[in-house]
Amino acid sequence: MTETLRRFYGGHDLHSLTFSCYQRRPLFSEPARCDLFLKILERVRRRYRLVVVGYVVMPEQFTC
Repeated sequence: MTETLRRFYGGHDLHSLTFSCYQRRPLFSEPARCDLFLKILERVRRRYRLVVVGYVVMPEQFTC
């Protein structure tokens, strides 16, 4: 990380999270994998008391 990069964390802010699968592999093309991912996302959401406004699961990426 560069020393000029500054991060600010505060309550009640909206953040966006996007990630792509390794080499753009379509890991989310099967419904069972999507369901498993969403179960894990829900577990994390509850554990850290996060509010998810919306999400999109595509075959090779996820955006929240």
